[in-house]
Amino acid sequence: MSETETGTGRQAFGLGRPLQEVLDRGHVEDPAHPLFAVTDEAPTMETLDAAMALGATCLAEDTWGWSSLRGEGGSAVTRLSRNAELDAAWSLADALRQAAVSQVPVVSNDRTSVCIALPAGAGAAIGVRRAGRRLTSRDQLVVQSVAAVCVLAAGS
Repeated sequence: MSETETGTGRQAFGLGRPLQEVLDRGHVEDPAHPLFAVTDEAPTMETLDAAMALGATCLAEDTWGWSSLRGEGGSAVTRLSRNAELDAAWSLADALRQAAVSQVPVVSNDRTSVCIALPAGAGAAIGVRRAGRRLTSRDQLVVQSVAAVCVLAAGS
């Protein structure tokens, strides 16, 4: 596939690339600044649950979820914010697990819905499934912010 793999959300303008490669760090005195550190700490399930609750409050009509490859007992765990039809649950869960493994954004869509899953720390991803209408720019920023909260919580 080309640089613009829409199935995984990778695009030529920087998604899927490390932050230090995308940003101009000329004004940062210490290039080893913690913002650019790569951590292998995974967010806790409590952090992911709290972030999912925040997202579900902001975008209440959508189904939120998270996946962690380092769940209790070492097995992968995926949770959704609400009950969903089987196909809807699987489509979101698949996008979440793919983002947790690859650590790049995953966007999947079919004729009726879109799923966006973003990395939320090492071995974790959080995302949303919306049916019947598009995600606005504001909605996408909410999803990005919720994922960023998880990353920041894992690094502290």
